[in-house]
Amino acid sequence: MPAFECLYLSLMAVISLYGVHRFWLIWGAKGDAPAFRPALGDGDHFPCVLVQLPVYNETDVVHRLIDAAVALDWPTECLEIQVLDDSTDGSSDEIARTVGRHRRTGASIVHLRRSDRVGYKAGALQAGLEQSGAEYVAIFDADFAPPPGFLRAMLPSLIQDPKVGMAQARWGFTNATTNRLTEIQAALLHGHFDIEHRARGRAGRFFNFNGTAGVWR
Repeated sequence: MPAFECLYLSLMAVISLYGVHRFWLIWGAKGDAPAFRPALGDGDHFPCVLVQLPVYNETDVVHRLIDAAVALDWPTECLEIQVLDDSTDGSSDEIARTVGRHRRTGASIVHLRRSDRVGYKAGALQAGLEQSGAEYVAIFDADFAPPPGFLRAMLPSLIQDPKVGMAQARWGFTNATTNRLTEIQAALLHGHFDIEHRARGRAGRFFNFNGTAGVWR
């Protein structure tokens, strides 16, 4: 068999397997989503949570993120917020002022800078973890703005099941209808959460952490 035909058949086999896998995901995502555990109420136990905000030259969105993190509905004495700032664009002074403003109102928030960027985002997260003893860690990238009830809705999945190591939230978008490009991007990401994550979750299989908008044990 000519080499070209071998290559063609090999590629077709791979594409076919991928198609079968996608069909399995779509089939697995059919039906109702797993029931949400009730959000924590005022009379429930609130464990300590560390909220990490890794930022790098994010001057256009970082202040919105910090404000949203401080507004999370969680007891102040059980909530730590770390702004992990590796910025090199001169925005760190503005970030420090925003953090200082919230500290003066009683928020438990710190602004952490590093002398290098070893490990990049992962390195910044690790450096922050070494300064906290919180049982749970929530992570948000700079272009996110978690709603106030985020932690109350997410933590029950981890608190009530000790086998759960991570809870991933789906994403929403503030600019999904701005133009055709944002519409396409939103559709692709909605598909990722509605089909891939849902199918794997319903089957009890591992799925990936999306790097943000999730809580780790």
